[in-house]
Amino acid sequence: MNNVLKSNLRNAYDRKAHERESHGKEQWKLDERSHFLSLLRHEDKRFFSFYTDDQLQEVVTQVFDLHSFKRVEFSIGQELHFQSCILRKREE
Repeated sequence: MNNVLKSNLRNAYDRKAHERESHGKEQWKLDERSHFLSLLRHEDKRFFSFYTDDQLQEVVTQVFDLHSFKRVEFSIGQELHFQSCILRKREE
C-alpha cells in the first residue's frame, strides 16, 4: 500500500477515535484487549497506550510541555506503533 494512501486511511481512522470510544465495547474486544495486555505485562512492559497520536499529545500537554513527539512503526501481526515523547514539567 503506498504511503499516501496508508496515511490518509490512518488519519480518517484517527479522526473517528472519540466517536468509537463513546460506544460500548463488544465482549470479544474486551477479552482480546485483556489478553493482549496480560501478554505485555508478562513481558514486563511498563506502559501501553491505546491513545491515537493526537489524543496522547493532547493529554500530555495538559500537564507538560511537549518538546518532541515521534511515531515509531513496527509490526507484530497487526498494525501497532510506539509513541515516543520528550516532555518537560511546566513551571508552576
